[in-house]
Amino acid sequence: MGKLLYEDLTYKIIGAAREVHRELGPGYLESVYEDALCYEMDLLDFSYQRQIDLDIKYKTATFERRFRADLVVEKKILIENKARVYASYYVINCI
Repeated sequence: MGKLLYEDLTYKIIGAAREVHRELGPGYLESVYEDALCYEMDLLDFSYQRQIDLDIKYKTATFERRFRADLVVEKKILIENKARVYASYYVINCI
């Protein structure tokens, strides 16, 4: 894998997400995992915004429809939370 743009921050967020998964396990709604991840972000003293609407820009256009991000951490990393009973090979590769 190539070098990540915010490597240290990224690995800390991944560690926090793993802690949430380790503590809660599967079976909850995405909102529960989001609450738990925000709890972990607070412990790490990270700033974050929840359920933030972002502009979608395409070439020279800005679309009327907006994208709602689950979390934006430190104004640098966007997190889209997913809760699944199982993870496909494709999903695992995206993580």
